[in-house]
Amino acid sequence: MPSETTPLRTHLREHILCVDDEEGILAALRQQLSARFGAECDIAVAKNAREALDLMEDLQQDGEQLAVVIADQIMPGMKGVELLEEVHKRSPKTVKILLTGQAGLDAVLWAAQALAATIASSSTCRPSSSSSSLMTSGGSSRMTLP
Repeated sequence: MPSETTPLRTHLREHILCVDDEEGILAALRQQLSARFGAECDIAVAKNAREALDLMEDLQQDGEQLAVVIADQIMPGMKGVELLEEVHKRSPKTVKILLTGQAGLDAVLWAAQALAATIASSSTCRPSSSSSSLMTSGGSSRMTLP
């Protein structure tokens, strides 16, 4: 009598998670990232920070790696920088990217300082093991944090 077993995975794929409350942005990110990284990574999307954190928890419980989180700054509930701070606490090695098309320079600088403070205060973070970026929709402003 054949037994039902779950096949063992010999290679777990890394994941890229995109978080935005605008479905059009999520669709565009998924399409572009799948075209470039689809052979190496699974591309996941979440419509808000809570969905993203739940997905992150599920992946971690399954032993999966979350390589990159790309989050919009302006979302209902938890803002993108707050989400990335929480992601950093749970997974310091995950690359974190904050997108914004609506925030002024003051808001971008505030977000950069908040995220940098979180990264700097983490006892498990090493400068070469984690990076974060802030990008505006026009591409005119880009910062990379240690």
